[in-house]
Amino acid sequence: MDNNQNDQSRQNGYSYQDPGMGQQGQQTYYTPPQAGMIPPELKKWNWGAFAMNILWGIGHKVYLPLLCLIPLFNIVWIFVCGAKGNKWLWESGRYQTPQELIKSQETWNRAGFVAFIIYLILLVLYIILVVIVGVATTTVMYDDAIYF
Repeated sequence: MDNNQNDQSRQNGYSYQDPGMGQQGQQTYYTPPQAGMIPPELKKWNWGAFAMNILWGIGHKVYLPLLCLIPLFNIVWIFVCGAKGNKWLWESGRYQTPQELIKSQETWNRAGFVAFIIYLILLVLYIILVVIVGVATTTVMYDDAIYF
């Protein structure tokens, strides 16, 4: 790889090193990331970090998702976790390549998406239940008032 490509990849936040294995056996290695820079393939939504933020954070030893324990602040912070989860993992230095990180997050993304759908279903059922019970309670109260 020539210097121009190395300079460009460093601007993207990571650099390539060719171990000289030849054309057919070439592998790409990534040096540790520079602060704030991640490979473009990692700039994706992380459903695991979004829907299961506290468990995801503890499991990956990334502790910023624990800020979701702060009431009201967590409403905004869950979205930050979903958007920045891959970035935090990459910057932790525990993964050698972006593909390794993506592969490790496949199960978390599936589980997080399923959890999100379950949360939505439960929320809709709760709202329906509150409306039905609220209407029934109001009707009973007015009926009692009429008879007295």
